[in-house]
Amino acid sequence: MRPARPAAEPAKPRRRTPAKPAAGPAVPQRTYDMTALCEAARGTVSPSIVALCR
Repeated sequence: MRPARPAAEPAKPRRRTPAKPAAGPAVPQRTYDMTALCEAARGTVSPSIVALCR
């Protein structure tokens, strides 16, 4: 026969790390003036691509 094991201590709850805040929407921090690039694109690339310029 084996000797009886001593009573084990009850398990302690684990510490949880604080949840990270959800990342916000990806918004560019700077706006670039694309006017010169859009003007240069007219006539050199497809009109559908130039239509993306605002």
